[in-house]
Amino acid sequence: TQSMSRRGNCWDNAVMERFFRRLKTERLNYQSFTNHFEVVQNIESYIYFYNYKRIHSAIGYLTPAQKMAELKKSGLRCVQINQTTTLKEIRAKAIELANLKVSYPNLKEHLLQEKVRIKDIEIQQEEKAKQDTLEDLL
Repeated sequence: TQSMSRRGNCWDNAVMERFFRRLKTERLNYQSFTNHFEVVQNIESYIYFYNYKRIHSAIGYLTPAQKMAELKKSGLRCVQINQTTTLKEIRAKAIELANLKVSYPNLKEHLLQEKVRIKDIEIQQEEKAKQDTLEDLL
């Protein structure tokens, strides 16, 4: 599928695209429905399965519900980062995580990943600024 944005602007939502791909391949392909209610019921059933039954390799072969409970139990808050999150907010969240005095076995790895994400966002913003400057000159 073609990207919805130019280089340096990430407007595609990879997480949702992955979810819809899984929904189509695991549940909807090769099925036919007689009415709208059946479709809604089937999709709601899949969402429940996806969040509470299906294990995910990216989160240590746990369900999202199990991972959320584990994070809450350890005292960590889930950090959501999107395109509108500023670098200042990301750094503050990373510092907040670093200052936690809880036992979290993957904290160091998580902080390293956040550093990489921060650097990637900085590079994207620099490229966008260069592109905008170039467009202004033309």
